[in-house]
Amino acid sequence: MKRDGTASRVVVIGAGPAGSSAAFMLARAGVSVTLVERARFPRDKVCGECLSDLGVRTLRQCGLDKALRPLTPVVLDACRFVGRRGAELRLDLPSPMWGLSRRAMDVALLEAAREAGASVLQPARVEHLAPGRRPRLRVRRLIDNRVEEIDTDLVLLADGKGTLLQDKPATTGDLGLQAHFEGVEADDRTIALFGLRGHYAGLAPAADGAGGVTWNLASSVPQRRVRAFAGNHDALLAAMRRENAALDAALASARRLGHWHACPLPRFGVRRAWPDGVISIGNAAAALEPIGGEGMGLAIASALLAAQWVTAGGLAGGDVESLRQSYARLWRARRAACRATALLLSGGSVGSLAIRAARMAPVLGRLGMALAGKRATFGEAAPSRA
Repeated sequence: MKRDGTASRVVVIGAGPAGSSAAFMLARAGVSVTLVERARFPRDKVCGECLSDLGVRTLRQCGLDKALRPLTPVVLDACRFVGRRGAELRLDLPSPMWGLSRRAMDVALLEAAREAGASVLQPARVEHLAPGRRPRLRVRRLIDNRVEEIDTDLVLLADGKGTLLQDKPATTGDLGLQAHFEGVEADDRTIALFGLRGHYAGLAPAADGAGGVTWNLASSVPQRRVRAFAGNHDALLAAMRRENAALDAALASARRLGHWHACPLPRFGVRRAWPDGVISIGNAAAALEPIGGEGMGLAIASALLAAQWVTAGGLAGGDVESLRQSYARLWRARRAACRATALLLSGGSVGSLAIRAARMAPVLGRLGMALAGKRATFGEAAPSRA
């Protein structure tokens, strides 16, 4: 409700895990929601396709786990770190994660939002966003090229990178590179992370939503290294395999399914302020190093926090700064821990020393996992129902 007692209207931009989850929760609470998504579904995304325990618990709390359980997610209960020099560390995850294809997951969450009552514009592109007490959007429907102006009470920005805002996050010089494989020789309940020359790669199984399982290989790669191979990602993968014997062994009999996908890799913290009438959620709110597999879980948790803020009267004078601080608590420690882990694993002999140290003193590994969000009981609880 707004100050004058009339019903609130919210536009959500982006139908990834954050956007669709927010639309579902708001629509179920009786808020008028329009969800705008540019891409046609199903579609692939550059993503590790691992849903953290925080994400699983948040989905369960808001009732969205029912939309994903029929997709039979792979239960992941361990993580394996392998340095370039062969040093290896295996850690049990304190709480399981889910491996689930974004093609299947995003469709299921979008349909749940639609069934809850959200109006969906897809494919449609937001060409302009004017913040203010009554934000205005210019939306182009991509099927018939029709353009319409939409006035709303609040915009939840879930476009992944916050590119519709004037203060766009700085680029990192790294690319996310991802493809699916079959025939991988690895433990089908373990996330494997491999140190490479100046970067790293992750390999994990993900349910395809149709009863099968594929392997997701996702890597953070400096753009200069991609350019050195003139965009030949198979040749780049061959070089990566030469740099890590364990990665080479895992892919010895593997076959790539479909195309490679690449996109700029963002890393930025929660903004100090949001424009009037706009709240960022998911990767538009903050983006951490993807090595920890926390991105989707944080996206869904931020969506729940934002939905709770709206339904608790946020548009009638709620303190948006308290919401921003809740975001900061979610992301702060994870950002630092995941970035440090990425730098260590990418550091050759330094990474090998860190792995050996963690093997000799297991408390170090457990501490790193806890800081990255991998703990049975989190320091911050999943957002409570408003």
